[in-house]
Amino acid sequence: MNEFILGFFKFVRNVFYFLKIVAVFCILMLLFYWVQNLTGGDWAWLNFIKPFLKELLKVANSIYSVSFDIFGVKFEFKYISAIVLLLLFGILMELLTVGTNVVEGLYRSGRFLCKKAEEAVFNKNLENEMKRSQKSLTKYLVAVNTYEKPKNPYNQTKVNLEEQNVIMNKFIMEKTNTTPSKFQDGFLYSFNDFEKVDKVLDVMFRVIHSKAPIDYAICVQISTGNPIKDKELLERLVKLKYTGKIYMGSDTAYRYGYNDFKTYNTVQIGLFQSGDGGTMEVHEFKENL
Repeated sequence: MNEFILGFFKFVRNVFYFLKIVAVFCILMLLFYWVQNLTGGDWAWLNFIKPFLKELLKVANSIYSVSFDIFGVKFEFKYISAIVLLLLFGILMELLTVGTNVVEGLYRSGRFLCKKAEEAVFNKNLENEMKRSQKSLTKYLVAVNTYEKPKNPYNQTKVNLEEQNVIMNKFIMEKTNTTPSKFQDGFLYSFNDFEKVDKVLDVMFRVIHSKAPIDYAICVQISTGNPIKDKELLERLVKLKYTGKIYMGSDTAYRYGYNDFKTYNTVQIGLFQSGDGGTMEVHEFKENL
């Protein structure tokens, strides 16, 4: 429809331009016809347009019919009147062309504004749909793995990792009321309300900042609704062994961005090769200083 309307504007503009050319042509023919009459000639090549010129001169004569003789030659102002009429017609065509351009410009501007408004509504609906989709993801998993710290040649104290794990899990269970299961040589906690993930993160940061003689790597994964896929994603994260951090994939970071209240910032750590030959974007939760 838009192409048709723009084509119509172009057609109308071309018609006005053609009529301007016709007006100029008629002025030239009228001048030749005037010269012919002044000289008393009869130019046969003007026969095709003489009927029109005669009718035009009748109209012009009714407007201004003054005439006078100079050296026996009769000058009639109806010719000048006819030329003025043709010039006015040409000017009118030019004004109509300008008017057409203005109307086309208004149409284009109006269509642009309507299109922008439609795009704004579409984007808003898309944003709302995306928000609803993300808000529907409420379940998430937290994997906690512990590692012995690198040996200090000046401190050969032996660390009992199992004992430290018991202490850690006891603390987390007391604070979150959640019991873990074994996962990838570590522990897996499952939660159901991602909107309140900050409370769990508070607990996990306390674990990381504890004075325990071990290192912690904590991974968070939003549930996709497919338990097998969720664990595959978690396995990839666990293999990175980012100790001293609470980190996650880009999908979890994206979901966290839709939480109404956020205590923590998310920062991209980097891109890593995943097991299927692709790349995995990894982010971490950062405490506000």
